[in-house]
Amino acid sequence: MERCYPLLDRLSNEVEDSERRLLDGQEELIASQRALVEAQGQLVKLQCELLEKRDKEITAVQSTAEEEIKTFSSVLKKQCDTALAPKRISTAISSATEDRMSNVIVHGLDDCKSENNTDLELDVRRLFDKMGECTTNVWGIERLGRYKEGTNRPVKLRLSGRNFRDRILSSKSSLKK
Repeated sequence: MERCYPLLDRLSNEVEDSERRLLDGQEELIASQRALVEAQGQLVKLQCELLEKRDKEITAVQSTAEEEIKTFSSVLKKQCDTALAPKRISTAISSATEDRMSNVIVHGLDDCKSENNTDLELDVRRLFDKMGECTTNVWGIERLGRYKEGTNRPVKLRLSGRNFRDRILSSKSSLKK
Protein backbone atom coordinates (compact mmCIF):
# COMPACT_ATOMS: atom_id res chain seq x y z
CA MET A 1 0.00 0.00 0.00
CA GLU A 2 2.77 2.27 0.55
CA ARG A 3 3.48 2.08 -3.08
CA CYS A 4 0.00 3.40 -3.76
CA TYR A 5 0.48 6.62 -1.87
CA PRO A 6 2.91 8.18 -4.25
CA LEU A 7 0.69 7.18 -7.12
CA LEU A 8 -2.34 8.70 -5.40
CA ASP A 9 -0.39 11.88 -4.69
CA ARG A 10 0.66 12.15 -8.27
CA LEU A 11 -2.88 11.54 -9.51
CA SER A 12 -4.23 14.03 -7.04
CA ASN A 13 -1.73 16.64 -8.26
CA GLU A 14 -2.66 15.97 -11.86
CA VAL A 15 -6.38 16.37 -11.06
CA GLU A 16 -5.65 19.67 -9.29
CA ASP A 17 -3.59 20.86 -12.26
CA SER A 18 -6.39 19.87 -14.63
CA GLU A 19 -8.93 21.73 -12.50
CA ARG A 20 -6.70 24.82 -12.48
CA ARG A 21 -6.25 24.69 -16.25
CA LEU A 22 -9.99 24.18 -16.68
CA LEU A 23 -10.76 27.17 -14.46
CA ASP A 24 -8.18 29.27 -16.32
CA GLY A 25 -9.76 28.20 -19.64
CA GLN A 26 -13.21 29.09 -18.37
CA GLU A 27 -12.02 32.51 -17.22
CA GLU A 28 -10.43 33.12 -20.62
CA LEU A 29 -13.66 32.04 -22.30
CA ILE A 30 -15.72 34.34 -20.09
CA ALA A 31 -13.31 37.23 -20.82
CA SER A 32 -13.58 36.51 -24.57
CA GLN A 33 -17.35 36.42 -24.39
CA ARG A 34 -17.41 39.71 -22.46
CA ALA A 35 -15.19 41.29 -25.14
CA LEU A 36 -17.51 39.89 -27.84
CA VAL A 37 -20.62 41.31 -26.11
CA GLU A 38 -18.87 44.67 -25.77
CA ALA A 39 -17.93 44.65 -29.46
CA GLN A 40 -21.50 43.73 -30.41
CA GLY A 41 -22.79 46.61 -28.25
CA GLN A 42 -20.49 49.03 -30.07
CA LEU A 43 -21.64 47.60 -33.44
CA VAL A 44 -25.29 48.13 -32.50
CA LYS A 45 -24.51 51.70 -31.39
CA LEU A 46 -22.76 52.44 -34.70
CA GLN A 47 -25.64 50.92 -36.67
CA CYS A 48 -28.15 53.10 -34.77
CA GLU A 49 -26.05 56.19 -35.52
CA LEU A 50 -25.91 55.19 -39.20
CA LEU A 51 -29.70 54.69 -39.29
CA GLU A 52 -30.28 58.11 -37.70
CA LYS A 53 -27.94 59.72 -40.23
CA ARG A 54 -29.72 58.01 -43.16
CA ASP A 55 -33.11 58.98 -41.72
CA LYS A 56 -32.02 62.64 -41.67
CA GLU A 57 -30.75 62.33 -45.27
CA ILE A 58 -34.02 60.75 -46.39
CA THR A 59 -36.02 63.50 -44.68
CA ALA A 60 -33.92 66.16 -46.41
CA VAL A 61 -34.33 64.48 -49.80
CA GLN A 62 -38.06 64.08 -49.21
CA SER A 63 -38.57 67.76 -48.37
CA THR A 64 -36.49 68.80 -51.38
CA ALA A 65 -38.53 66.51 -53.62
CA GLU A 66 -41.80 67.87 -52.21
CA GLU A 67 -40.67 71.45 -52.87
CA GLU A 68 -39.64 70.59 -56.42
CA ILE A 69 -42.93 68.79 -57.07
CA LYS A 70 -44.88 71.82 -55.79
CA THR A 71 -42.87 74.12 -58.05
CA PHE A 72 -43.27 71.80 -61.03
CA SER A 73 -47.00 71.36 -60.44
CA SER A 74 -47.60 75.13 -60.18
CA VAL A 75 -45.66 75.72 -63.42
CA LEU A 76 -47.53 72.89 -65.10
CA LYS A 77 -50.88 74.21 -63.86
CA LYS A 78 -50.11 77.68 -65.23
CA GLN A 79 -49.10 76.20 -68.58
CA CYS A 80 -52.20 73.99 -68.71
CA ASP A 81 -54.48 76.87 -67.78
CA THR A 82 -52.91 78.97 -70.51
CA ALA A 83 -53.16 76.15 -73.04
CA LEU A 84 -56.73 75.20 -72.11
CA ALA A 85 -58.17 78.71 -71.82
CA PRO A 86 -59.00 79.02 -75.56
CA LYS A 87 -60.65 75.59 -75.50
CA ARG A 88 -62.80 76.58 -72.50
CA ILE A 89 -63.82 79.77 -74.24
CA SER A 90 -64.66 77.96 -77.47
CA THR A 91 -66.62 75.32 -75.52
CA ALA A 92 -68.61 78.05 -73.76
CA ILE A 93 -69.25 79.79 -77.07
CA SER A 94 -70.30 76.58 -78.80
CA SER A 95 -72.58 75.73 -75.84
CA ALA A 96 -74.20 79.16 -76.04
CA THR A 97 -74.57 78.77 -79.80
CA GLU A 98 -76.23 75.37 -79.28
CA ASP A 99 -78.70 76.95 -76.84
CA ARG A 100 -79.54 79.70 -79.32
CA MET A 101 -79.98 77.14 -82.10
CA SER A 102 -82.91 75.67 -80.14
CA ASN A 103 -84.77 79.01 -79.94
CA VAL A 104 -87.64 80.12 -82.19
CA ILE A 105 -88.97 83.68 -82.52
CA VAL A 106 -92.72 83.89 -83.13
CA HIS A 107 -94.25 87.07 -84.61
CA GLY A 108 -97.90 88.01 -84.77
CA LEU A 109 -99.23 86.89 -81.39
CA ASP A 110 -101.56 89.54 -79.95
CA ASP A 111 -99.98 91.68 -77.25
CA CYS A 112 -101.56 93.83 -74.55
CA LYS A 113 -100.16 95.98 -71.79
CA SER A 114 -101.66 93.90 -68.96
CA GLU A 115 -100.49 90.55 -70.43
CA ASN A 116 -98.96 88.08 -67.97
CA ASN A 117 -97.11 84.78 -68.44
CA THR A 118 -100.29 82.70 -68.13
CA ASP A 119 -101.92 84.61 -71.01
CA LEU A 120 -98.79 84.20 -73.10
CA GLU A 121 -98.61 80.46 -72.34
CA LEU A 122 -102.27 80.04 -73.40
CA ASP A 123 -101.59 81.85 -76.70
CA VAL A 124 -98.58 79.60 -77.37
CA ARG A 125 -100.63 76.50 -76.49
CA ARG A 126 -103.35 77.50 -78.96
CA LEU A 127 -100.69 78.08 -81.62
CA PHE A 128 -99.14 74.65 -81.02
CA ASP A 129 -102.58 72.99 -81.05
CA LYS A 130 -103.17 74.41 -84.54
CA MET A 131 -99.84 72.92 -85.60
CA GLY A 132 -100.60 69.54 -84.00
CA GLU A 133 -97.73 69.77 -81.49
CA CYS A 134 -97.67 69.73 -77.69
CA THR A 135 -95.98 72.34 -75.51
CA THR A 136 -94.11 69.91 -73.22
CA ASN A 137 -90.92 70.50 -75.22
CA VAL A 138 -91.11 74.27 -74.65
CA TRP A 139 -88.77 75.20 -71.83
CA GLY A 140 -89.21 78.95 -71.79
CA ILE A 141 -91.51 81.65 -73.16
CA GLU A 142 -90.81 85.38 -73.07
CA ARG A 143 -91.78 88.58 -74.90
CA LEU A 144 -88.93 90.53 -76.46
CA GLY A 145 -88.68 94.31 -76.17
CA ARG A 146 -90.96 96.88 -74.53
CA TYR A 147 -94.70 97.13 -74.93
CA LYS A 148 -95.76 99.72 -77.51
CA GLU A 149 -99.39 100.54 -78.28
CA GLY A 150 -100.54 99.20 -81.65
CA THR A 151 -97.66 96.70 -82.18
CA ASN A 152 -97.17 93.09 -81.24
CA ARG A 153 -93.85 92.21 -79.61
CA PRO A 154 -92.19 89.00 -80.82
CA VAL A 155 -92.16 85.96 -78.51
CA LYS A 156 -89.01 83.91 -77.92
CA LEU A 157 -89.57 80.18 -77.32
CA ARG A 158 -86.78 78.08 -75.82
CA LEU A 159 -87.30 74.57 -77.17
CA SER A 160 -85.89 71.24 -75.97
CA GLY A 161 -83.63 70.76 -78.98
CA ARG A 162 -82.94 71.36 -82.63
CA ASN A 163 -85.05 68.41 -83.79
CA PHE A 164 -88.17 69.84 -82.15
CA ARG A 165 -87.30 73.29 -83.49
CA ASP A 166 -87.02 71.85 -87.01
CA ARG A 167 -90.44 70.15 -86.64
CA ILE A 168 -92.00 73.44 -85.54
CA LEU A 169 -90.40 75.38 -88.38
CA SER A 170 -91.47 72.79 -90.97
CA SER A 171 -95.11 73.01 -89.83
CA LYS A 172 -95.23 76.82 -89.74
CA SER A 173 -96.72 76.93 -93.25
CA SER A 174 -99.95 75.38 -91.86
CA LEU A 175 -100.44 78.54 -89.75
CA LYS A 176 -100.61 80.95 -92.68
CA LYS A 177 -103.85 79.39 -93.97
